[in-house]
Amino acid sequence: MREGVWKANEMRWNKALEEEQGRGKSVLRGAYDAAYTARVERFRGPITVEEYARIMVGIERGSANGVLDALKIQRSALMPIVRVWAKKVAKDMKLGEEATKALREAKRA
Repeated sequence: MREGVWKANEMRWNKALEEEQGRGKSVLRGAYDAAYTARVERFRGPITVEEYARIMVGIERGSANGVLDALKIQRSALMPIVRVWAKKVAKDMKLGEEATKALREAKRA
């Protein structure tokens, strides 16, 4: 794909995401986040609950970039991963409990 075509496509989708958000919806954003996170995981393997906890603690401590680098995750993937995992732990009570425990442990480290 040529650069001009890529940029036009990127602008179109960014506009669609903004318009959807303006309507209070997030279907496109959710699909984007899921696809982005899946691609990241395809390159480096699945993100575990412990890794998610490390990322969240990194955000709290202002060291998210260092955590992402250590986990071999692109920095631009931060928010898609956070949004995907927020949905995961909200939907799955057991996973939510595991995440809470992992967060406590990560904060102690």
